Amino acid sequence: MKIIAIAAAVGSLLVPLATTTVGQNGERTSVDRRTSASARPTPKKPAVGGRVKAGQQKNRLSDAEAFEAAASATSLDDRFAALQNFIDDYPGSSRVGEARDMIAIAAAAAGDEKLAAGSLAEAITLYRIALESLADRPLPEKLTADSLVKSPNSLFWRGYRDEALQIARLLEPKVEKNAAHVATLATFYLGIENGADGLRLAQVAVALDPASAQAHQTLALAHRVNFQLEEAAAAFARAVELDPQSGSLKRGLAEMKRALGRAEEAAQLYRELVAASGDADVQSRTGLVLSLFDAGKRSDAETEMKAFLEQNPNNLILLAGAAYWYAAHGEADKAVEFARKAIALEPRYIWSHIALARGLAAQGRPVDAEETLLRARQYGRFPTLDYEIASARFRAGFFREAVEELEKSFSVSPDTGQVSAKLGGRIERAGQDFIELLAAERRASILQPSAADDSETASKMKALLALHARLKDASQRTEAATAADAFAAGDDPMRVHRQLYAASVLLEKKAAPEKALELAKAAIGNTDAALELPNASAAVLASELYESRMLAIRRDEFLRVPDVPRQTLSAILRGRVEEIAGWALLQQNETAESVVRLRRAVSVMPPKSAWWRSSMWRLGVALEANGNEKEALDSYIKSYSIDKPDIVRYTAIESLYKKING
Repeated sequence: MKIIAIAAAVGSLLVPLATTTVGQNGERTSVDRRTSASARPTPKKPAVGGRVKAGQQKNRLSDAEAFEAAASATSLDDRFAALQNFIDDYPGSSRVGEARDMIAIAAAAAGDEKLAAGSLAEAITLYRIALESLADRPLPEKLTADSLVKSPNSLFWRGYRDEALQIARLLEPKVEKNAAHVATLATFYLGIENGADGLRLAQVAVALDPASAQAHQTLALAHRVNFQLEEAAAAFARAVELDPQSGSLKRGLAEMKRALGRAEEAAQLYRELVAASGDADVQSRTGLVLSLFDAGKRSDAETEMKAFLEQNPNNLILLAGAAYWYAAHGEADKAVEFARKAIALEPRYIWSHIALARGLAAQGRPVDAEETLLRARQYGRFPTLDYEIASARFRAGFFREAVEELEKSFSVSPDTGQVSAKLGGRIERAGQDFIELLAAERRASILQPSAADDSETASKMKALLALHARLKDASQRTEAATAADAFAAGDDPMRVHRQLYAASVLLEKKAAPEKALELAKAAIGNTDAALELPNASAAVLASELYESRMLAIRRDEFLRVPDVPRQTLSAILRGRVEEIAGWALLQQNETAESVVRLRRAVSVMPPKSAWWRSSMWRLGVALEANGNEKEALDSYIKSYSIDKPDIVRYTAIESLYKKING
C-alpha cells in the first residue's frame, strides 16, 4: 500500500503538522511535516470524478453516479483521489458527508497499519487526515473503538505524548454522542493519570447512557484515580447492578470495599468470584486472603496464604500486601521477610520498599530503612514516598534532612494547622495530620485501610514542619516557641535530641533565645537515656554528617553512619547541651554566664573535634562581648581549622588581631 501517495492525494485536508520524534538517545526532535507545492506529488484524478472538458457538459455524471464510481475505485490511492475529486466537483451533493466518512475510514485504517509497522510520524499524519476529513461530523460507525479512538493511548506510550493529547482533543467532539467511545477516551486520560479529564469524560459517558455498565465502570476508575474512594465504590456498585455477571466489576467493587475498611463485605464478594471461577482467578484469591487479614482473621488468612503461595510463589501483590499488613500491625520480622520476597520478584513496585522500610524501622534500623526508600525513588515519586523517607530520617535523628524532605511535598497552614499536599502529584488535599492526609493515596494504591505509622511520630513530624515554616516567615517567629515545644514534647529516648535540635534552630534564626535556654536546661541529666537508642550514633552525629550525607545522596551513593564509642557520644551530647545553653545566654546578653557555660562545653567535648571547635568559637564570641579580647582571640585561633578555610571567621580573627596588636 502506497501510504505516502495516499497522504498526498488528500493534501488539501492536512493541517500543517510539526511532529516530535524520539531518537535512539531519547532526545526529542521537532520535524516539520509540511510539504512544499513543488515537492508534493500531484495525484492522477480519474475521470470518474466527474471533471469534463468544455463542450462535454451534456455527458457530465450525476452526483450519485460520480460518488458510486469514486467509491468503487479498486486501488486505495485511486479511491482517495476520486473521493476528493468528488467533494471538489459536487460540493452541494448530499453524498459529500459520506465521501468524507470514507476518506476518514481509509486514512484511519492506513494509520493503524503504519502504527503497527512502527512508522509513528506517518501514522499521526494519517490520523489527522481522518479527523480533519470529518469536519464537524461524528465518527462513522465503521470507525470502531478498536482503531482511531484508541490511537491516543498507542501513541502516548510510544513516546509521542504531545501528539497523542492533540489527537485526543480532536477526537472529543467527534465521539461526544457515543457513550462507549467517550468511555474509551476517558480511559486513555485515566491511564496517563489525567484524573480531571478522565472524570469529566466518564461523567459524560454516564449521562449519555445511564444503563451502560462500561460507563459506570469508567466513572468508578476515574473516582479512584482522583482518590474519591466512596464515590468509586458507589459507581462500581451501580455497574454491578447493571451487569451482575461481570467478574471484573464485582472485583472492582470488592477492592473499593477493602480500601474503605469494609473487609467482611469485600471477602464475601471475593468468595463469590472464587466460587464462580475456581483457583484460576488469582486476583480474587489474593483479594480474599488480604481481606481476611483486614477483617482480623489472621489465622485463616495465613492458612489460605500458605496454600496459595505454594501454588503461586510469584504472587507479587499478595507478598507486598501481606508485608504492609504485618508492618501496620507491629510484625516487623514478617514485614521484612515478605517485603524482601516481593522486591526480589519486582523491584519497581514501590510499596514493597515502603513495607520493608517500615519493618526495618520497627526493628530499630531507621538508617537501613532510609537506604531502602532512597533506592525506591528511582522508580517513582509521590507524597507518601517523600513522607516515608522523612519518617525514616526522623526516627534516626536526622531532623534537618527530614524536614527538607517534607518540604518537597507538604506544607502546614498557620491558620488551620492542616497539612496539605498534592496526592499523586496532582490532587490538592489537606488533613489534620499526615496519617489522615495520606490515607487516600495508600488506599487507592494498595487498598490498605490501616497505616503502618504511629500517631506520635506523625504528630512530631508535623510539629517539625510547622517549626521550620514559622522560622522562615518573620511574621510567624513569635509562634516558633510554641512549635518548638510541640516538637520537643514527650518522654521517649529521642526527646533530648529533639530538644537540642529545636533549641539550635531557634538560635540560628535568633528567635526565642529564652525558649532555647529552657530546652537546653531540660536536657541536662537526661543524656544517658538519649544514648539508649539503637541508632544513637546517627542522632548525635547528625549535624556534622549532614553535608557529607547530602553530597553522597546527590551522587546516588549512601553514607554509612560510623560506629562511635558510647563514651565519645556521651561527651559530645553533654558538650552540646552546655554549648547551646551558652549560646542562648549570649543572645540574651548574659555574657558572663555564657562564658561559664561555653568553657564547660569546651572542657567536655572531644578535643579538636568539630563540636569542640564550634564551642571554642562561640566561647571566643562570648569572651569578646565580655571585654576579654586577648582571650577571645586565642579562642578564635584555636577553633580555626586550616583544613576548612572560612573567610568570615578568618576576617573576624584578622580584625581582632589588628585591634589588639596594631
